[in-house]
Amino acid sequence: MEFPGQGKFCFPLPPYIGNDLVELVPFEVSKHAQIYVDGLQGHDETFRWMNYEPFRSVADVEAFMQSVVVPDGGLFLFAIKDKTRSSSPDVHGEVTAETFVGMMTLMNASVPAATAELGHILILPKAQRTHVLTNACGLLLQYTLARPEEGGLGLRRMQWQANEANQPSVSAAKKLGFHFEGVLRWHRVLPEGRLPGPGNNFREPADGRPPGRHTAILSMCWDDWEGGQREALAQKMILRNKTQQ
Repeated sequence: MEFPGQGKFCFPLPPYIGNDLVELVPFEVSKHAQIYVDGLQGHDETFRWMNYEPFRSVADVEAFMQSVVVPDGGLFLFAIKDKTRSSSPDVHGEVTAETFVGMMTLMNASVPAATAELGHILILPKAQRTHVLTNACGLLLQYTLARPEEGGLGLRRMQWQANEANQPSVSAAKKLGFHFEGVLRWHRVLPEGRLPGPGNNFREPADGRPPGRHTAILSMCWDDWEGGQREALAQKMILRNKTQQ
């Protein structure tokens, strides 16, 4: 399915995915990039664990879309809308500077393998430690793991990857119900000057090779979902909302 500026994603997607609190809509540079850049000003720490530098302009976001998102049929970028900040929460798809709270993707998606991954999760500072992350991730897990007759994709496996040193990310995945599977050592390279985390030996040669990282791998699979994670996740989404009231 193809949306403006995103290329053709390998799985079907609706115009929006949402509940009473959060809505995920296709990210469009013309609508969302400036709002995103403005929300990140002065908060470079948000990119501490990303494999790319902070977005400082609409041109940076456009370059990311053209180089990373558009060519990859297994990657789709969503804008995250916090409906609790909206005066018109029932107007679907409309995202303003007030209601826009971040972005995230479905990535590494494969139709033959019936798998996908949650990634590129960047929540604006104003919405961190709220109901947003739990509900945004929960909505995509519900859509991907639910059976087709229930309105979902019926995937076998959803994955979460994080720098092993990024324990907040690993912890967030576990709280959602992901199972820790292990660590891929020296799995990725990082931008110049980015530290992989305390205790890691760079083993950097004289040729200037950039630093690397270990990657923690977590998963939530169809048998987890049907074995109780569906209900557990729905309860976590409800409880996360109640803690904000």
